[in-house]
Amino acid sequence: MTPPRPRKQARRVIGGAGLALSLILAADAGAAIDLSGVDAVAGSWEIALQNTERRCGMQLRAEKAPSAGLVIGMPAGCRRAMPILLDVGAWGLTKERKLEFADKAGHPILSFAPGAEDALLATGPEGETYELLATGRQRYAQANPPAARPLAAPGIRTLPPAPGPAALPPSAAPVAQSAPPPARQSAQAPAAAPTAAGAPSTAVRPFAGRAAELSGRYVILRDGGKDVGCMLTLNDQARGPGNTFKAQLAPACRDNGIVVFDPLGWQLDRGRIALTARKGHKAMFEHHEDGAWWKDPKEGGKLLGIRKMDR
Repeated sequence: MTPPRPRKQARRVIGGAGLALSLILAADAGAAIDLSGVDAVAGSWEIALQNTERRCGMQLRAEKAPSAGLVIGMPAGCRRAMPILLDVGAWGLTKERKLEFADKAGHPILSFAPGAEDALLATGPEGETYELLATGRQRYAQANPPAARPLAAPGIRTLPPAPGPAALPPSAAPVAQSAPPPARQSAQAPAAAPTAAGAPSTAVRPFAGRAAELSGRYVILRDGGKDVGCMLTLNDQARGPGNTFKAQLAPACRDNGIVVFDPLGWQLDRGRIALTARKGHKAMFEHHEDGAWWKDPKEGGKLLGIRKMDR
C-alpha cells in the first residue's frame, strides 16, 4: 500500500498547478490580438483618444513606405483631431510584438501593446492613452486566426445537404443525366442572380432633373439599405476639386471605407452622381426608382448608397 503523501507536498503540487493555470490564462489574455506578422495586422483599424469623442479610421497597409516602415493611410481629419498623428508617416512591428507608429525617418511616435479585451493601447507624451481597435475585415481576421477560421467567408451561408438517400457509388450511378442534380442547381443560383445579397431590388431610373435639385444632405447606406450613421452634404453653391461642386463628409462618420474615400466633389453626369474622392478617383452612383442612389455594381467593391434626407 502506498503511504499517503504529506499535506505540505500536496499543497505545493496544488499551488504549482494554480500557478500554471494563471500563466495559461495570462497568455490567452495577451493573445487577444495577433501581432505575429504584417499579414496578420494589415487592414482597417480605428484609433481613439480615451475619455474623448476623438476617433477615426485608418488603413495599415502591407506595402513598404517610401522612407521607412510600412504605408499607413488616414484622412486629414485624423491628424487635425489628434495632433500627435501629424508626423506619423509609417507603421511597423517590433521584436517585442508591439505595433509602432513612426515618422518618415523611422523614429517611434506611438508604441501600441495589447491591452484589455481586443484593444491595443499606447501612451502619449503627456500621459494620454490612445486606443487602436480592429474594424471590418481586420476585426474578423483577429477574432478568427487561420487555424480557427471557417472555410466560408463571413456573411455567406453554406447550403445544408439535400435530403434523400445517400449518394450511390460510381458503378451504380444512373447513366441518363437530363438535368443537373438539385444540389448543384441550388449552389449555382446566387451566381446567376442579377444582384448580390443586400443589393437594392428597385430598378435604375436615370435622374432627369438638374444638379440644383440634388443639393442637400444625404444619409449613407450599406447592405440592405442600412443607415451607417454617416452624413454627406452635396453643395451646388461651392466649388470642389476640378470641375465639380463641393461635397463634404460629416466628421462624426465612423465607416472606415467611407472615411478613407472622403468625397470632396460631386457632379451630375448623364443622370448619375459622380463623387470625387480626396485622392482624385471617382465613383458613379445610379438613381433608383425608390429615390436612393447606389454605386454602380460594375465598379466592384462593397455596396454603397446615399439617400437624400427629408428637410
